[in-house]
Amino acid sequence: MSFYDSWLYREVLNTKGFAWAVVWGMFALQALLPIGIWFLFAGKNPLNKLRRFRAGKDRGKAGERP
Repeated sequence: MSFYDSWLYREVLNTKGFAWAVVWGMFALQALLPIGIWFLFAGKNPLNKLRRFRAGKDRGKAGERP
């Protein structure tokens, strides 16, 4: 049995929706990957500030710097 005759190919992979999902996935990857590489090369973890904020360490008085 050929792969192109299978249900998976005919009903899932060979559909317009799947093709658009691949296109939008590639757009998202190309938009987000440079940002991730920039943080990697900068040696900074972008989630540290979010974790500190959730822990309440960055919630000071107005105008105060953490």
